[in-house]
Amino acid sequence: MLDRPLEQALHLDFTELTALRLIEEGVHSPSELAREMQVPPPTVSRILNRLVELGLVERRMDQNNLRRFQLYLTEQGLQARLKTRQIVAQVLQEHYGHIPETVLSEALSGLAALEPYLKEARYA
Repeated sequence: MLDRPLEQALHLDFTELTALRLIEEGVHSPSELAREMQVPPPTVSRILNRLVELGLVERRMDQNNLRRFQLYLTEQGLQARLKTRQIVAQVLQEHYGHIPETVLSEALSGLAALEPYLKEARYA
């Protein structure tokens, strides 16, 4: 439901959008990104190369370890994240706008309560 509108508007696939989200949330190293996305490092390298080429992500040298670099969103990357959120909100409204706000709020609270347990299971 979300893949096609996002890909048409942003010309990015789900894994690329996930990488942008994680970088925005504070995942700044490629190895952390690979772990969070549960993909091999060469896949992350390919994703990052494309995002850098598109001007959405920049690599900066890690001041604590010059053999490593850190990942940051550029202004274009931040704009892509904003557009992603707008498209998601629009699509969700179109498909689920009939659900009362109180029901959605309760469901989101329940999902938020589950999140730590799901992350724990993912790394086990």
